[in-house]
Amino acid sequence: VFLEFINPVVEWDNTSNEDIVFQAQVIVGTSDNPITNLHGIALDISHPAGIAEIGSITSVPTEDSPLGSPDDLLDVKYDLLTREIPRYDLAASRKATSGVDGFGAIFDLNFIVSGDIIGGLNEPITAFEIALERVRMVDAEGDSIAFSIGLPATISIVNSKLANTEDLEDETKVKLFPNPTSNVFELQAQDQDIEQLELFDS
Repeated sequence: VFLEFINPVVEWDNTSNEDIVFQAQVIVGTSDNPITNLHGIALDISHPAGIAEIGSITSVPTEDSPLGSPDDLLDVKYDLLTREIPRYDLAASRKATSGVDGFGAIFDLNFIVSGDIIGGLNEPITAFEIALERVRMVDAEGDSIAFSIGLPATISIVNSKLANTEDLEDETKVKLFPNPTSNVFELQAQDQDIEQLELFDS
């Protein structure tokens, strides 16, 4: 069971107070290791305090969930920010008594980071860890299913004014940020296939 962000890095230019929306999915199983006889799942999504507001995390069952279509499911969600706890709880169960086999995304999620929060960030790149916790999956008989939980996912907001993303941008539409950096960087190439990359320590 793991959390995967569709857009884990978002660039922000410090000129507006618009919210940033990170999109993610809760995924169970893989093609090499599918889930068998799955009937229900419950989990918590924990996030750092201060990056979300009440109602800024939303979720819906995916249309092609291995558990079944949204009409075939009972789902429950609870935003614990209403109790000042930085956590979002989710659960889904099949209406039918049978279990299912398969793998894939069960929930689509949106994490909205408000422009007011972003405006207070003064670092070139700010990273947050979002983790799945207290996961439980049960089969059609109500017994627990053994599984492993993926590592926390990281989302990053890059302040392009502070990160100096323009240094490497030209007609080839290549961006490197943050720049300078000491350990981790992201390279984006628009309409380009990068065949070779050379790194130099200044």
